[in-house]
Amino acid sequence: MQNIKIKVSPHEYLASKLQLQELEFSPGKPQEISLPSGTKVMQLLDYLGLSTKYVGLIVVNQVQAALDTELADGDQIELFPPLSGGEINSG
Repeated sequence: MQNIKIKVSPHEYLASKLQLQELEFSPGKPQEISLPSGTKVMQLLDYLGLSTKYVGLIVVNQVQAALDTELADGDQIELFPPLSGGEINSG
């Protein structure tokens, strides 16, 4: 299976929640990640060790995305916390 390279920019609050220690996120500096082709947003969150309870908005290439959105090579992903409580809807 081939790998894809994506760029991830979590909001500063979410960057503090990430459990993947080998990546260092800085505000305004996307981190490039290599993942298997066919990876979905939910799998990215799992890879990052980021619970959906902390994610309120997912944006892929400047368009709102869902947890089941399949990622492609070159995608740019931005992750934002909920504006006021709750957790992301899977569908």
